[in-house]
Amino acid sequence: MNRISGWELRARREHLGITSETLAGLLGVRHDTLRRWEHGRDPAPYRIGQEVGEIEDTTNEWVSTVERELRDPAAGDWLPGGAEAVIAKYGGRWWRHVVIDAWKRVGPDGHGVDWLLETGPKVL
Repeated sequence: MNRISGWELRARREHLGITSETLAGLLGVRHDTLRRWEHGRDPAPYRIGQEVGEIEDTTNEWVSTVERELRDPAAGDWLPGGAEAVIAKYGGRWWRHVVIDAWKRVGPDGHGVDWLLETGPKVL
């Protein structure tokens, strides 16, 4: 198992749309610890790469869920089951990344994107 480098950790966090404060909380570390890892001042423990991978898996599952809902014109204004809890956990910025990634897969014919982008952060 390889240790995640600082630049990779930061790039993956940014790709997920998660703030450094949120990721530090999810990993159970202090914000300044995460910043030291990302800037290469201290090496991240081996477990961090795996834990970030688990967050990526969760994100991909939510992108697929939102994509399915965007393809269904009968769905109306909705928030997928469990979304409020996961948005509270990962943050509004993460949710916007999920919705935009799903919308990119669906294309301009998907419905509800504006509503999702406006509603997600309001549930926090």
